[in-house]
Amino acid sequence: MTTEGGQKRNPLDIDLWRTDALHQMRWESPWGSGFPGWHVECVAMSRKYLGEFFDIHTGADDNINPHHEFEMAQAAVLSSAEGDRDPLSHYWLHSGPVSVEGQAMSKANGNVVPVRELLESGIRGNVVRVALLSEHYRDNLDFGEAALDRASEAVNLILGFRDHLRSLPGADSVDDEPAAQWIVDTAAAFTGALDEDLNYWKAISAVVEAVGALEAETVGSPARALDALGDWDRVLGIF
Repeated sequence: MTTEGGQKRNPLDIDLWRTDALHQMRWESPWGSGFPGWHVECVAMSRKYLGEFFDIHTGADDNINPHHEFEMAQAAVLSSAEGDRDPLSHYWLHSGPVSVEGQAMSKANGNVVPVRELLESGIRGNVVRVALLSEHYRDNLDFGEAALDRASEAVNLILGFRDHLRSLPGADSVDDEPAAQWIVDTAAAFTGALDEDLNYWKAISAVVEAVGALEAETVGSPARALDALGDWDRVLGIF
């Protein structure tokens, strides 16, 4: 049950209960005073709050081995399902590392940037969101002024276009005419980007490029354009 005293039968055995005397959180148990192993702790919490199975499990890529593999093993043992059902979660998404101006973000490097401080400095929440998603989630994200500036430009362009559409005649009307070609093309590019393993930045770039290239006569129905922006924002989270 524990690692202390050579109690593991095999080096690959999973710790279910640990008795490290230096650990701050401890509980009494049949195996002595201690605390649950990291892997069983996560499985127990997810089963309690999310159920035996859920769709998406996330984490950093350095959690793949051993943490997530051990979670899968424990969940498989506990599972009531038969056959080829994925243990615990159907999709496992692993994010790449985060750096700040080229240096790994960590407490040791003293460069952790709390979201609260960004908001208190006047940076809008939607800009922070877009900046954090300005690289594919599996790639390294260099979080700094360049990422925030790029995100701010994208957010400002989309919000400015939305506000312009709202000021046009017919913005509040129900329009049955076919969507303008730019909406059809952008919708296809947007969906295609998300189908590429949730490539958020490619999706928002499709909207930014389309809006930036529009002329007054190619916008089409303001109401249809606003509907399209609303649909895309269900993913983008800007408005």
